[in-house]
Amino acid sequence: MDHGACCHSHLLNLGFSITCGDTDAGVPVTGTRLSLSHLNLSVKTGWYPWYADDQIEGWTEVNNELTFASVRGAGHEVPQYQPKRAFILFKYFLAGKELPKS
Repeated sequence: MDHGACCHSHLLNLGFSITCGDTDAGVPVTGTRLSLSHLNLSVKTGWYPWYADDQIEGWTEVNNELTFASVRGAGHEVPQYQPKRAFILFKYFLAGKELPKS
């Protein structure tokens, strides 16, 4: 196993989350999803919208190794563009819970 693959394997075992804004032109959601698909992760909960206050706040996919979430209306620095949505994300990620489905 090469060094890069070894590092990725170790990081995936730690459990972490990846977040990006859906208006980020530098690191678009589609590019991030494509990159993650090359890691061959085990999907726990497929791509679904996550909610707060009865509104779709973004989309997420939960894998056994990590969670990926997009944030509606956010650019590259999610907390700067959408502080309330960023707070909700961090709260759920730190608690080890999936984002709300309704």
